[in-house]
Amino acid sequence: MPADGVTRIHLARPEKRNAQDPALLYQLDAALAAAAADPEVRVIVLAADGPDFSSGHDLAAPFRLPGPPTATMGGGFDAPGVEGHLAFECEAFLGLCRRWRELPKPTIAQVQGRVIAGGLMLVWPMDLVVAARDATFADPVAAFGVNGAEYFVHAFELGARRAKELLFTGEPIGADEARAMGMVNRVVEPGRLEEETLELARRIARRSPFGLRLAKTSVNRSSDAQGMQQAIDVAFALHNLGHANNLARFGSIVDPSGTEHVRDAGRSRLPAVHGNEHQRAQEVLVSVEVPYYWKALDWDAFMADYPPPPLFEQTVGLYGDEQIRELQDERLRARMRDAWQVPFYRKRWAAAGLDEGSVRSIEDLRHVPLFTSDDLKVAIDESPPFGDHHPFDRETMLNHLPLKLQTSGGTTGLPRPTMFDITAWEVQAVQAARAFWAMGARPGDVIQIPVTTSLSNGPWSVTTGLQHWLGAVPVTTGSGLVTPSERQLELASAYGTNGWHAFGEYLGRLAEVADAVGFDLHSLPTRYIQAMLGNDSTGELRRALEKAWGAPVYDIYGTHEIGMIAFECREQNGRHVSEDTVYLETVDVDDPSRPADPGGPGDLVATSLHRNVPPIIRFNTKDALAILPRDRCACGLVTTRLSGLTGRSDEMVKLRGQNVFPMACQDPVRADPRTNGQFLCVLHSAGTGLASRTEMTIRVERGSSEVDAGALRPDLEAALKNALGVRVDVEVVEAGELSPYTGLGGEGKIRRLLDLRGK
Repeated sequence: MPADGVTRIHLARPEKRNAQDPALLYQLDAALAAAAADPEVRVIVLAADGPDFSSGHDLAAPFRLPGPPTATMGGGFDAPGVEGHLAFECEAFLGLCRRWRELPKPTIAQVQGRVIAGGLMLVWPMDLVVAARDATFADPVAAFGVNGAEYFVHAFELGARRAKELLFTGEPIGADEARAMGMVNRVVEPGRLEEETLELARRIARRSPFGLRLAKTSVNRSSDAQGMQQAIDVAFALHNLGHANNLARFGSIVDPSGTEHVRDAGRSRLPAVHGNEHQRAQEVLVSVEVPYYWKALDWDAFMADYPPPPLFEQTVGLYGDEQIRELQDERLRARMRDAWQVPFYRKRWAAAGLDEGSVRSIEDLRHVPLFTSDDLKVAIDESPPFGDHHPFDRETMLNHLPLKLQTSGGTTGLPRPTMFDITAWEVQAVQAARAFWAMGARPGDVIQIPVTTSLSNGPWSVTTGLQHWLGAVPVTTGSGLVTPSERQLELASAYGTNGWHAFGEYLGRLAEVADAVGFDLHSLPTRYIQAMLGNDSTGELRRALEKAWGAPVYDIYGTHEIGMIAFECREQNGRHVSEDTVYLETVDVDDPSRPADPGGPGDLVATSLHRNVPPIIRFNTKDALAILPRDRCACGLVTTRLSGLTGRSDEMVKLRGQNVFPMACQDPVRADPRTNGQFLCVLHSAGTGLASRTEMTIRVERGSSEVDAGALRPDLEAALKNALGVRVDVEVVEAGELSPYTGLGGEGKIRRLLDLRGK
């Protein structure tokens, strides 16, 4: 409690301006009920995170109860048309407001920024209102073809004529005017809002609880005796008459022609009425709202929820099995509530026979259908440009700012877009910072990133994590296409690079360039290298890089959708999973409906525990690896760990009945010193008709023209047969010949498969 006898409840959707979806309303109801039942609580303060108290109803969210009704005894919530909507509004809007008005303890609304339409329904049931001077109050929804907010006490709060002006024009009124009319008790400077509200609450909390309850009830009944409840009932009926008319005329509960009017009212602020021309110009400029990034999140709460280093190693990184599962269950329930509001999931899950109460814990996740990147491509094609797995489209994303768009894939057609809100963006940055800390990175380190920060998400998460959450200095040189390899080495020498983040193959390429130009890699102050090693089951690539660079190499694993899921520590004994941000499963590669054998390899299935833009629930990554048992590492962390990557099942090829992963060629190719480690698996068709079959040729670059290709070929064919379990042909090619196909030194992941079947 912020003070003896005082509890404070926060609306916590700042990224959506605390727009009210059903989940928020019923979480608020549960919090108010708990405070009312707590004998230690004497006064309840309702506050809100972010710059605005509440932007009203979240019209993008389905009007569906998240659980049993608490304010009414009525049913019919699933009835079609106006009947079902009326039942919902009776319960979730009017019913809850009346219930909150009758809480047996004094309540205070602590208001800042804008309060729009449905936002008034959170303020008016409270007993007292303390407003920051920048607070405004508006109800512009007459433009939607309804009379006003459902809890219609406008005339009682403002007087008849001012209420009519508010409703007719949609223009806001300021805190000072609201106080003059008796709607607001106190107006304070924004920087003192919390302090002044708490001081008022403290004063009230020192008085007799029973006397306060009697006083509150007496005043409420006085208002009721003046006809307040009857007026609310009549206005509520007319409100739903407006909905019925809209449904009949437009097929929607609101008149769509009012959208821009309501949106404009939501953006507007009070006009300047004093000051010089410069002040008035500033007022005009700020009339268009800017969703400032650093005001869009409660940063202290964020750090408590997703601790960056070194807090992670002192908190979540030490959780026992029961403690981490409790946290995962809690976050899963929140993400499931988010996902049920999204058409992509709602359609799939309803078709599978699930409802909103089907998944209450991690154990229930097995009932939820998987999805793949192919399903996301379909969603985007059917609902461009972002896909219906996002909780908004191009027209409604304004309520979710700030956002950033990153993409994945795109070898053919447009790449697949994924939006990141501030939580998704910063959590993936915290994941990256945790990984670097575990490898030995510390504030002030200079870390070079030869991966281009463009549409791909990975290098952005690393850059943001180093700068925001570790205090290291990222040097974003980009790939070899942006900064040539020799210049990369020159910059590392000039800036004193301590660490690297790069693809393992490109680090090998830099070592080749260094050797060619006579650059001594050991002269660099390199202490650690964070690399995406791919399939390095024998450790051949790691050993080669560590020898060339004279520094330890640490492997990581991540996805575009969820960030850097797992990382190695200095023990290099499996990759630690950031279990507070993701829950992982493995399923059988051939039959994804079946779980993989415990401890054995399978397709990794990931569920994000932090993302709601968009929710990611049971995403089959198609990456084949194993989940290792949860235990305590010598570094001190207690986590689940991931094995190295075996390959990708969507690149898996059936050769004469044998599953072959192209990435499995990496170890035998690199193990032969006559190669430079570069290879490409080429699929082609052999035979015709019923005898047609798939064959694979492995093209391998020799280290130099002096290598005997005739002797190298049979040796590699034997080594590859042993690794793959099936015979393949080998074609030896010159160094650098495969780069146009693999993308080595370019943007993104290295490609190891070229499918020429049917061409």
